[in-house]
Parts: sequence; structure tokens; C-alpha cells
Amino acid sequence: MKLVAGPSGSDHFRFLFVELVENRPILFVYDSQSEKWESMEVKENVANLPCLSERESHYIYLCVINGRSESVLIVVNSHGTTSKPLILRPRFGSGGVDDGQLTVRFSWGNVIDRLHVYGDGHMIIMMSDGIDKMMLTGIELWGLSLDGRYWQYISKVPSKLMEQIKKPYGVMVGCLEERDGIVRAALMSNFEGLWNIIWLTYDIKTRHWIRVIVPDCKMKGSNMAGIAFSSGITLS
Repeated sequence: MKLVAGPSGSDHFRFLFVELVENRPILFVYDSQSEKWESMEVKENVANLPCLSERESHYIYLCVINGRSESVLIVVNSHGTTSKPLILRPRFGSGGVDDGQLTVRFSWGNVIDRLHVYGDGHMIIMMSDGIDKMMLTGIELWGLSLDGRYWQYISKVPSKLMEQIKKPYGVMVGCLEERDGIVRAALMSNFEGLWNIIWLTYDIKTRHWIRVIVPDCKMKGSNMAGIAFSSGITLS
């Protein structure tokens, strides 16, 4: 799902999400200005994929399927032109975990030891140990190749920084965005009713990871609807 703000100074927006209908991805778009929904079939054609620099600023990525060795992403023009959305099926290239193979394993109780979060043509993989009480052991950042056919390993959170953010959790969700060469990842976890937020940034140019300290708001409860970035609010 993606919420896209309208022009500066307006209160309009577009809401996008993808569903599989008869095993075919269909893009649904709501425009607040027209107050109408639109649905579009997605075409399998990577030949028209724009160059990387253009994709970063003018295109939206929606994840449809995460598989053992490849993903299915939908690429949408962020300016709402009439061009049809495209399907990308990036596979995992060399480097990173398991020689480039993303493995989501299940044990008794449906415990996942590797989670993934997508955003803006990037992905983070979070590795964990444990069953009832999970503990983060590593976080990797991956990005789309120039032709969009592969996931390429970019970087891993340093072990010293991992020691600072490691906390037990029962369930975790996250969001990821890339803007102006900075990748931002926010992970929200819950352990026995206590919430915790991890906020990390990665500078693609300097290859440097930074942890953003988030105030501890002593949040409690078991209802975790989701988490998202917003450029319209600031922390103080």
C-alpha cells in the first residue's frame, strides 16, 4: 500500500494498493480530488523500465509477492500518467545472506526467523533467533539492480550498532523509504504488550548507518495496526 501526497499546498492525495485477482496483479488507485477509484491491469514488460535515477524520483514500488528466490513488485508512475504499471520479478543476486538466497523459514507455531520490509526499490532483511521470545541478530539492506531483474546486496548494520538496538520481541512490522540518497527504516515491535521503535538511516553515498533515537513513550497494548513515514510532522 502507498499513500502519495498531492501538489504542495493542496490537501489532495492518492492511495494505491495491489491485489491478486485470479492470480493476476491488479492495481487499485483512489484519487481524493476526483473521489473515484480506478483499477488497472499490470503488464509484464520490463523492456520499458526507465533508468535508475528516473525510477528513484518518479516511480512508486508496491510489493505483491515475496518468494524464496524472487519477489514480485509493481512499478507505478508517481505522477499518475496514463502509462500502465509494470511487473518486476527481481531475483536475489550475489552477496548477503545464504549466498543471495532469501529464505523465510517456519517452525512450529509459525515463527518467522527472517522478515522483510520493502520500500522505494529497496528492501531490508531482518534475521532473528528464538521462538516465543525473538531477538534480532542482523539487518541487511538490498536494492534493485539497474535493469530491475535482481536484488543486489548493499550493506549490513554494523555489529556494534546491532548491540544497541537488540531487544526481545514477539511481533514486528516496519516501513522503508529512500529519498535524496538516504534510506530510512523504522521497525515497530511488541513484546508482552510493550512497544519499541527502532529507527535507522543509511547514507548510500557515504555508506554510513545511523541510529535515530526515538523518545520512549511507554506505549502499551497488543494492537499493532501498522507504521508509516510522514514528512508532514516532526519529532520534538
